[in-house]
Amino acid sequence: MQAGSQAPRFKLVLVGDAAVGKSTFLMRHLCGEFERKHIPTMTSQPRDLQFYTTIGALCFEVWDCPPSPEAVRESLVDASGVIIAFDASQKETTKGARSWYKLVRDSAGESLLVAVCGFKADLRVRSRTPVKVPGVPYWPVSARSNYNFEKPFLFFARRLTGYHHRSLTRDTFECPH
Repeated sequence: MQAGSQAPRFKLVLVGDAAVGKSTFLMRHLCGEFERKHIPTMTSQPRDLQFYTTIGALCFEVWDCPPSPEAVRESLVDASGVIIAFDASQKETTKGARSWYKLVRDSAGESLLVAVCGFKADLRVRSRTPVKVPGVPYWPVSARSNYNFEKPFLFFARRLTGYHHRSLTRDTFECPH
């Protein structure tokens, strides 16, 4: 990257039912720490995640949304992509993920990139029905163990920049001061 140039920046929206692990996933990326305590997200909160890749740095402005259709619709404005999250250990949250997918498609159309993640994939009890939508990538993810931790961001980095062989080169754990 040349001196003074800006890293490409993309807006992503993180949606899902309450307590599925959205904020924990985001904070793990921000600081490298696993937060066990659940603090409900009350308003949409943007957080910048810097990723370092084989082709240079890029930044995702990730909006952590409360489980409110209105908040999600507002956050989708100018979004490049959406991560739909559900709790892989709780079967009932798969229905919520399908509802969020419908809301995203109805609000933003078919051209918006979407990925689905089943969080808490490290827990022994797992939903037998992962949310799979034709043409939409799905990953089981664990913020606790870092399992498939980077996969959704690598997917968006590759698709949004057109560099399909882009790889991550180092961790992103740099807490904002």
